[in-house]
Amino acid sequence: MSTVIDSGSQTATPSTEHSISSAIGTDGTYVMIVDATNLPADGVLELRAKRKARAADSQAYAYSASFNGAAPGDPLKISIPVPCAASTSLQFTLKQVGGTGAAFPWSIEKL
Repeated sequence: MSTVIDSGSQTATPSTEHSISSAIGTDGTYVMIVDATNLPADGVLELRAKRKARAADSQAYAYSASFNGAAPGDPLKISIPVPCAASTSLQFTLKQVGGTGAAFPWSIEKL
């Protein structure tokens, strides 16, 4: 069972990394779900999760995946589960590279 903790839609500005959720600071394991239906054939969608290793550290990438708009496949993109302790904070981002900026519906779920 999972619970949606945040959702929305992000219209991408190509080559800009967009934060799609508020920083998560609650213990748990989370996934990001993005609907890439609108990704143009000449675009690439990059999805990332950033968190800290320890409370005093800076955020670093914990997960990254790229999806090519020209490649057929399932439109929903789901990240690996990313654990988060309250002291480490977690942030999900998306970035479209190439093509005309598209709108991407998204949700963040706590497992």
